[in-house]
Amino acid sequence: MDKLIVRIKQLFLIMILIFSCITSIRAQDELEIADSLRVIGNYNLELKYHILTYNRNPTNSENIYNMACCYALLKNKDSAFYYLNRSIDLGQDDGWALADYDLLNLHQDYRWREIESRLENIYKQKNPKTDTQLGWEISKMFFEDQAPKLASDNIMKKYGMPSPQMDSIDRVIANIDSLNMLNLERIFNKFGWTGKKLIGLEGADRAFIIILHAPLTYQKKYFELVKVAVDKGDIEKKCIAYLTDKVLTKEGKKQLYGTQLKYSYQTKSHEFKPIEDEKTINNRRKEYGLEPIEDYAKRFGFEYKR
Repeated sequence: MDKLIVRIKQLFLIMILIFSCITSIRAQDELEIADSLRVIGNYNLELKYHILTYNRNPTNSENIYNMACCYALLKNKDSAFYYLNRSIDLGQDDGWALADYDLLNLHQDYRWREIESRLENIYKQKNPKTDTQLGWEISKMFFEDQAPKLASDNIMKKYGMPSPQMDSIDRVIANIDSLNMLNLERIFNKFGWTGKKLIGLEGADRAFIIILHAPLTYQKKYFELVKVAVDKGDIEKKCIAYLTDKVLTKEGKKQLYGTQLKYSYQTKSHEFKPIEDEKTINNRRKEYGLEPIEDYAKRFGFEYKR
């Protein structure tokens, strides 16, 4: 009972802190607070926070989308679908809802098919001069690719590494990567490279991401195809750097462009996998349109010194 009282007091203090600061903190700070509540699984408190934001601005599509996620996590499907549709009405219509594990509770409901249909129709309306059916097929594969990877971030924050939970999500990722590549190869066998004329720049980029996450055999098999796609302007030049580093690190060699990282159990942070000739790394990165490696490291929350 004493522990329960202490916990209630802690939650009460958190609520006081949020309510007192909500009118003065910046939008990015607000997002960080909501994210922290999501990570620790306090969906009820997070929802109250989003409702306050909603009352201040009922047209903030990102906030409304997060309300839908909270309701889904709380298994309130009716409210989840209401606010998810509302967020799509207001512009959260790029398809990323399909990659959001927070909405997983909704997938078996018949209304989820309606959400998928809405997002598909919006995608096709935005890409009228391409093979929209093929583009949407590849987009769905891309979102399937992204879903467990996005979920793994919160799982790592919650359970740490190593952990059985991370081992489980890693197996899911490996299975999806392999299945997606098999399906993409089937498409390649029929159409060749799915370039911008066929499925648009966004679709071509999504096809590359599937290759980037595929098993090593496929990465090597389609390496030259990726180079040709870069020469044609279907994907950015930096894609070659990313794929080169993927292949090298999987083969146990040093990477050339510093695009590949790993998580260190000792420092509890990310760090770069071994790099060849670190002194000239930024020259090579600049050649392929990549930012300085120091700035790249900061995006992953650590400082890099050569």
